[in-house]
Amino acid sequence: MHKLIYLLFFIPILVLAYEVDCNAYDSDTGEYVYGTCSNGNFEGYDSDTGEYVYGSCNAGGSLDAYNSDTGEYVYGDCDSA
Repeated sequence: MHKLIYLLFFIPILVLAYEVDCNAYDSDTGEYVYGTCSNGNFEGYDSDTGEYVYGSCNAGGSLDAYNSDTGEYVYGDCDSA
């Protein structure tokens, strides 16, 4: 019985957790930005400067992020989970 309760509690958590690759571009420079979308949070880096980029994202959808050094908007898409 305890095993059943344990499984019913943890299975939804495991299904909701994800991490997928994303491809994006800096809106000012056009530089390619690579990173990952993990549970709705995007973290990545500018391929030319190495500057950190952060924002929100959706697996199988778009991402909205900003360059931490310049504040420029970064847009792109993420793979499906």
